[in-house]
Amino acid sequence: PSQTISAPPYRRLRVLSRIDDLGSRLLLQSPGAWLTWRKTGGFPKKNQTGAQKPNPCEPLSQAAIDARQAYDESLPLHKRAIAAAPAGSPSALHASMNAALAMLNAGRARDAADLMTDLARAHPAQPLVAARLAYCLNYDDRATRADTDRAHRRWGALVEQTTQTITPTAPDPDRDRLRVALVSPDLRAHSVSNFLGALLDHLDRDRFELCAWFTSRHADGVTETLRARFDRWHDAPAMGDPDLARALADERTDIAIDLSGHFAGHRLGAFARAAAPVQLTWLGYPATTGLTRIHARLVDSLTDPPEADDAPESAR
Repeated sequence: PSQTISAPPYRRLRVLSRIDDLGSRLLLQSPGAWLTWRKTGGFPKKNQTGAQKPNPCEPLSQAAIDARQAYDESLPLHKRAIAAAPAGSPSALHASMNAALAMLNAGRARDAADLMTDLARAHPAQPLVAARLAYCLNYDDRATRADTDRAHRRWGALVEQTTQTITPTAPDPDRDRLRVALVSPDLRAHSVSNFLGALLDHLDRDRFELCAWFTSRHADGVTETLRARFDRWHDAPAMGDPDLARALADERTDIAIDLSGHFAGHRLGAFARAAAPVQLTWLGYPATTGLTRIHARLVDSLTDPPEADDAPESAR
């Protein structure tokens, strides 16, 4: 079963790729060939009542196909997983959330948003559901700015209800420069890094000390180029959110800036702990994070044109 795989990501993709080759093609194109995999436990077997047991390898097949971005092919498997799971069970919820993400990636944003709206009504206290709904609404052309803002704020409220803030370390009175921390998994070959260069080139280094907190394991040549342009660099992919928040505080960070929003690999859980006296979000996400403990979102006339001025105050 998929939950037993604990290999590093690159090895996991190799495993998923092999499962894709051996299993998902047969599952989609030749159901009769499933019998060739019975001994591996990868195909459905009959229980004592004659009913077909769930296929434990289907989640891996879904993930394998999604990993190569063939989302239209994976949707039948996602739907089958939803149908096979007991109604209202955690497995049904997770299967539905996976299906919504596959729909979104397949260009079916309205379907994804509708599915997540239904799930949010059924699970109003579940932060993961609220986060997925907020994320999907960014792509739903029917959603207004107020709709998107409300969904993000709902997620933020759920997280802040259960996340205790930490006490930031007192600023260093002998330090002349403000210490600014940029937190991101995208300090690599990524669009965030493309736009980050202007800040690194033009920020007044006599007034600001720049610290990078790189939260991805996938470093590359761009990472090494960026590393030399920061005053301090921390590789922090193994840090959990509580440890990252504590580390930011212990380094006496004056301003912490999130560069991810709700995109993959974000560390909003650290920002929810109020690791720095001033917390901002910038560059990597097109909407509010939903956290009141992030004090502002940095925008310009391109990311938020003048006609967006009627947006709710909390979205600015």
